[in-house]
Amino acid sequence: MKKAILIAALVLTCSGLALSDSVPAACVAGSLSSYVSLGTTGCTVGNLLFSGFVVVPSPTSIGTDVLNSGVTPITSSSNPGLLFNVGLPISPPGGSQDVEIDYVVMVEAGGPITDSSLSAVATGSATATEGECLGGSFSNGCTGGTQVSLSSSSTQLGVSNDFSGTSTIDVMTDINSGNGGISGEQENFSISNAPEPASLTLFGIGLLGLAFLLRRKVFAEK
Repeated sequence: MKKAILIAALVLTCSGLALSDSVPAACVAGSLSSYVSLGTTGCTVGNLLFSGFVVVPSPTSIGTDVLNSGVTPITSSSNPGLLFNVGLPISPPGGSQDVEIDYVVMVEAGGPITDSSLSAVATGSATATEGECLGGSFSNGCTGGTQVSLSSSSTQLGVSNDFSGTSTIDVMTDINSGNGGISGEQENFSISNAPEPASLTLFGIGLLGLAFLLRRKVFAEK
């Protein structure tokens, strides 16, 4: 009996180590450049993984230090996301400055993503336009996915989009500053509640261990 218990404990310990090794770190407040450096490993906010960050300044904003702009995780349990505060300079009269931020958001645990929302955070005149490829990638023209678009501005602060549910979204965000020196946006993604895969795995291992112990007990009594 003691041997069986030790084996079950060892299995649970190894499983926990394997799961912890595969889980990326939680997202923390930092610069755009620090998020870009995460690469495909990315970081998590709640049950979502954010990865593959790419920053593309437009020709008018090349030379501005947008990579030092701040990113703050939004840690709402049911509506996690990111807040981008992009330090675009004051544009000349009639001009504008903008930057594109691309990334991928995927479900790490729980149910599918069922909603996305976008709101502008602006000083002066600003707009934020977000293209989303639901269940696909913009790298192949969103083939096999569903393409949607959200647009928010300093006069239309918040917009949202409901959909049937997906495990991955390829995001292309364009942040534009007109008369103001700073513009940004807040992006949230709603997820449905469901058991986490890690919890299900541990629960299953526990049931197997219990079944093994019961089987040994039955044979011992015969």
